[in-house]
Amino acid sequence: MRIIAGQFKGKRLVQFRGRIRPTSDRLRESLFASLGNSVEDSIWLDLFAGSGAVGLEALSRGARHIVFNDREAEARKLLKRNLSACGVVHGVETWDLDAITFLRKSPTREVCTHIFLDPPYQYPRLGKLLRTVVGSPLFEPKSTLVLLEVFKKTKVDLADLDLEIEKTLKGGDSLMLMMRS
Repeated sequence: MRIIAGQFKGKRLVQFRGRIRPTSDRLRESLFASLGNSVEDSIWLDLFAGSGAVGLEALSRGARHIVFNDREAEARKLLKRNLSACGVVHGVETWDLDAITFLRKSPTREVCTHIFLDPPYQYPRLGKLLRTVVGSPLFEPKSTLVLLEVFKKTKVDLADLDLEIEKTLKGGDSLMLMMRS
């Protein structure tokens, strides 16, 4: 796993063999190609940060600020190692809260331009998570792009949400839904 483009291009990221499932290089490459210049000067929330690969890719490509959150201790250790490997000391903050608690408490106060969600494949609270994202002060209707990575066979019900899928990307066993209100 490596950073694909930008300031940290080619930097190898430490991987964890186990419960942490990083977004593949191929899917990240497709995602950032689709995002284009919208990454420049953006503010991201990487809610299930894991290795931090997506947030680090955004930072490498000119994002202004990345908020990483992961409640798993192993993930936070891995993230810390990857931040260090890329020499990142500014433009990031890290939290260790449950995802829904984080969105409700909003310990960071800046509205995010991009909210990246990569919950475990069998995450039982997906509907509640999406409702909480839309109701969070970190989400700005019509402005914030919600990026949801799920297992390719996962049914995502947006019926009672003010979100529409703008684009779907495929990579391996994953789908990336790009949504906006």
